[in-house]
Amino acid sequence: MIPKYAAALALASSMLCGAPAAPGAGIGPAAAHQGSAAVTTGPSSLPAPDDDRVSAPARAPGARALTGWHPFVQDTVNRVAVDDSPAAPWRLHMVARRLADRPDGWHVSAAVVGESLGPLRPATEYVLRFRAWASRQRALTLDLAQHPGSYRNLGLLRTLPIDATPRDYAVGFRTDDSLPAPSGAGPSIWLTVGAGGERGEVWVGPVVLEPMARRRFEGPPITIGSFAPGEWSEGEIEDLHARQGGTGLTLEAPANGGRLATCEISLDLSAGGWDFSLSVYTDTPRCIGRVIVLARSGSDQASEFTYWSFSGLEAGWNRVLIPRELFISYSWIGLFSWAEVRTIGIKLESNGNGPARATFSALGVAPHDYESPTPFVSHVMVDSVGASAVSVRWETSSPSRCELDFGPSTAYGKRWIETRGPATDHAAMLSGLEPGRIYHCRVRGVAGAAVASGDFTFATDPERPWIAGGDSTDLDLGLSAVNTIPDLERVRRTPFNCFSSYHFCPDSDGQVARYLDLAAASRTWVSVGFCSEDVVHGNLGPVIRRVRRLAAHPGLLGWYLYDEPERSAVDPAALKAAFDAIRHEDPAHPVLMGSFKLSRTYPYRDAFDLAFVSCNPIPFAPVDSIVPTIERARASGKRFEFVFQSYSTELQRWPGSKPGPGRYPSRDEMRAMAYLGVVHGASGLWTWAYSYIQDAPGSEWHWTELLSLARELRLLGPLLASPSVGDARANISDSAVHACLKAYRGMDYLITVNASPARTAAQIRLEARPLSTARELFSDRATPVRGGEIADEWSGYDVRIYELGPG
Repeated sequence: MIPKYAAALALASSMLCGAPAAPGAGIGPAAAHQGSAAVTTGPSSLPAPDDDRVSAPARAPGARALTGWHPFVQDTVNRVAVDDSPAAPWRLHMVARRLADRPDGWHVSAAVVGESLGPLRPATEYVLRFRAWASRQRALTLDLAQHPGSYRNLGLLRTLPIDATPRDYAVGFRTDDSLPAPSGAGPSIWLTVGAGGERGEVWVGPVVLEPMARRRFEGPPITIGSFAPGEWSEGEIEDLHARQGGTGLTLEAPANGGRLATCEISLDLSAGGWDFSLSVYTDTPRCIGRVIVLARSGSDQASEFTYWSFSGLEAGWNRVLIPRELFISYSWIGLFSWAEVRTIGIKLESNGNGPARATFSALGVAPHDYESPTPFVSHVMVDSVGASAVSVRWETSSPSRCELDFGPSTAYGKRWIETRGPATDHAAMLSGLEPGRIYHCRVRGVAGAAVASGDFTFATDPERPWIAGGDSTDLDLGLSAVNTIPDLERVRRTPFNCFSSYHFCPDSDGQVARYLDLAAASRTWVSVGFCSEDVVHGNLGPVIRRVRRLAAHPGLLGWYLYDEPERSAVDPAALKAAFDAIRHEDPAHPVLMGSFKLSRTYPYRDAFDLAFVSCNPIPFAPVDSIVPTIERARASGKRFEFVFQSYSTELQRWPGSKPGPGRYPSRDEMRAMAYLGVVHGASGLWTWAYSYIQDAPGSEWHWTELLSLARELRLLGPLLASPSVGDARANISDSAVHACLKAYRGMDYLITVNASPARTAAQIRLEARPLSTARELFSDRATPVRGGEIADEWSGYDVRIYELGPG
């Protein structure tokens, strides 16, 4: 139990910061075994805080005080004292004086086991209430697990911050779907409290276990979450910025980061006609990307959840109401139920402007019309970009008159004001801009109307084109998951020239044809797919009918046969049969396939002409972790295009599940991944995925960063799509810098990427290619060339492209 318990505590700590536990964390000799030193029970001679500060928590119906505590991990220096006498002001006194290089749970801990935990029932919500304090700020660990034998957590694994102020904690949890017997032979149920890995003392008062009260919305408003210490998994509980004399939850996130807090709860919100309400205080409104409100049901740790997001917060207090009908869930992940809500989550996400901070309070559910729902801005689009002008479009959830603040910083400085009457579709043409500049924007309602966006950006084109003949469609620049015709209508004027949809299976051939018509009218192309079940099971009639009807359409890019068949071990023979049938009907268009394992030995290599190779590392792996995937694809000998990450992976699962909360990749991370794809042999670029960025509002800061990157790639498209110079190998003094040489219009261009977040300096020499001059395109500056070498510096994730002069 001890090694496994320690590993679990290490895992808990790592999950809170969004990273998987290191393999083997917490495994070591079981030297710190209970009973290895004298056990102290009964009244203690050590001082404790005054009795009036340690009274037992109030008991709800069915509550039970836990008795039978015993030291679980201690030694001759680190000690546990237990006092189970009825009048004792505290139950546990843990002293940590000697620290070792081992997980927190190995230093000092106490446990209660067996009959004391007999009331626990499987798949049931409970609250653990206790008072605790410490001699200094530290972490207290709680673990409900099976013991002895292989470690299995039974529903509670938490790390709580505590300090010298005695506080009442309320920790909600849901037991596992199956529990061992509380007594008898074999594994039993253990609740363990650990004092953490800091020197000092911890006192824990009487511990009460009680069933979690189930709340049901029946018409009148109800409160969700009391913001008691321990109730939320993350954040700081405070009363400075809380409404109505209560407490609130403060979350902070670094730039381009996020922080998720969850609260275990038991709610029945199946009765319709309600709004989710909360108050938000912030003093960093320009740094907040969005706030996500989530709910989870069911027993699966990664599915059955719903969410909505918003932005547009002002400095000070903001009241937000979200109608139930707006919440989004994905049936292919799991069927969420409002009748069985078990977890509520709040996530704060920051943009690239700096650290963000917000305090959340007054969470509740109120009937429709109790307060007015919060209007929101969505589908911000930036197009018609030039060196001195740009078009910005957006939508509002209710008819509004808007103004657009814009300028070179978040101070803005200029304002465009809508002159027509209230509408839901808006467009602003901004002119008189400086070339090659990044501008910040925000949308606001005219005359103090509540509708608002968060801060977002766009970049104007350079005054001098980077290359001759840019802004072409030579490079496939694709946007995935543009699933509906209204979606395509919104994005068809963006820099992307290729699109795909995941709705082509349920859509009729006529609907797909209308989608293709709109794409062709915009001089863009579409990857058309089929129903996966038809392909896998050899039902090729619908496949052949679609190919025959649409093969001559001018908007057709190719036929998307299957998405990542290696993920579900699809029979290669089934895909090869479908491939042969499609090629027989239409030899003019390529058959496409998604893959993340393309290699020389890829079992499906004979079932496609062009692969879309993807890798989504952020935030759980570094940017350069995509390189082995791309290099394996290049070594396969098959033509491929690279799909770089632009979405937050957590929306494919409950964000609190392993490996932890995700985030959007920053603009610099996306840019580095896109150019690494080109450097390592991709013939085109796609990004995944539009739907996960735009399904809910609040992502305008990230979406417009992606649009600016797409515009840059579009302006360089002919160069990026040009052939590499095969006999000019680059020798680079720093392995963080990746490079390739391309020939375009009689000139050679060296494309370089710093795949590291750290600044670096390097020298680059090209074999069989003497150098005399080099001009860096983005800065339009001459770069020193000495002894045939380019010497330069790159900031983190920087991209530099050099136009080379002859030697």
